[in-house]
Amino acid sequence: MAWKKDSRIRDAYLACESKGEHERLTTFLKLTYTSTRLGLNIIHIATEMAPVAKVGGLGDVITGLGKALQRKGHLVEIVLPKYDCIQYDLITDLKALDVVVESYFDGQLFRNKIWVGTIEGVKLSLFWFLTCIRYTK
Repeated sequence: MAWKKDSRIRDAYLACESKGEHERLTTFLKLTYTSTRLGLNIIHIATEMAPVAKVGGLGDVITGLGKALQRKGHLVEIVLPKYDCIQYDLITDLKALDVVVESYFDGQLFRNKIWVGTIEGVKLSLFWFLTCIRYTK
């Protein structure tokens, strides 16, 4: 999502596909030194967001705060779990990214899928993941 606003991120990513880890890190760190954007890149990681996944007041706060920060010129993205109960018809331009993010938990590697879209003008990333959390007494 952020790379749509700033093509330097996309260009750096594409240029680094065949490079080693050190070269990739150096390339991306250079981007942080020459920022021309005045606003901040803000990511809210939440469990709900109005109107698509709302149980209490948190969903309203996340959506309202995201809109207010965007009006101030900041790049705002909301990250939510991809619940089965989300009202997907309210998300515009919903699509799965052609990337799999792996996470490591409790000795196992999990593959996660990322979906992106927009809700009422606020960028949204949904993470679909399969994890088993074991509770021990």
